[in-house]
Amino acid sequence: MEKERKYHRRSAFTNGIAVGFGIGCFATFAALLITAFYYSTLASEALENMLSSFSLPLLYFFILGILFLIIGSVWERQEKQLKL
Repeated sequence: MEKERKYHRRSAFTNGIAVGFGIGCFATFAALLITAFYYSTLASEALENMLSSFSLPLLYFFILGILFLIIGSVWERQEKQLKL
């Protein structure tokens, strides 16, 4: 019983880390997008040029955020169904 409870705490922590990392990636994605938009207006550079230089990091953080959110939520849901 005690071992099962300890395992659940550890797995819930891992799921929380995955979801938190996904949310952090989305926040970084939003920060990069906002930075590219405002920097292009301040530096009188075209938004297309800024987005082309930020395209790979934006794509990376967006995909990584989606991936970790899905992994964390699926793990959590699967563990709840195993308990029932």
